[in-house]
Amino acid sequence: MLFRSQDKQKDHGVEVEALLQLGKRSVLRANYTYVDGNVTTMKNGKDTMYNNLYRRPKSQVSLNIENQLSKAWFLSVGLVSVGKRSDVWFDNATYEQKEVGLGSYVLLNMYVSYQVPGRMWHFYTDLRNISNEPYTEAYGFNTLGFNGNVGMRFTIPQEKRTLARKNVSLPTNVGSKKHRRS
Repeated sequence: MLFRSQDKQKDHGVEVEALLQLGKRSVLRANYTYVDGNVTTMKNGKDTMYNNLYRRPKSQVSLNIENQLSKAWFLSVGLVSVGKRSDVWFDNATYEQKEVGLGSYVLLNMYVSYQVPGRMWHFYTDLRNISNEPYTEAYGFNTLGFNGNVGMRFTIPQEKRTLARKNVSLPTNVGSKKHRRS
């Protein structure tokens, strides 16, 4: 049997992240990602090259400002900019795959949390797409507009977890004649 590789794929990219301390309680995070790629295949006896990174932007940038406002309050505001992309969809009328362009978009997000001082309770709110930006991640499918979630987290301190484990251990002679009732 003879096997032949149909396509040749070549992808490459780079990702860079920077962190800048803005005083004692604030941090600026910046991230840039670049990816590119293509597939070479034989069509009608000739090499044909096309993009193979569907739904992936060539460029994506994100900026976050994180602030520890006090011992209890934390705030993070971020922007994510996603570049133009392409997608493929199946046309039921012609039974062919067709390529379509997906536009670029920018999302504004915010996260706020409150840690009850001296307690194990943590409350948070995570808001996404605050500006209600219309965008498409996959052709033909809806994406969320403005959305968010609110939550609460309860954490058992490490020292209490350790004590609990020590107090739960069973004696080694459980089940022996000494412990059976007559």
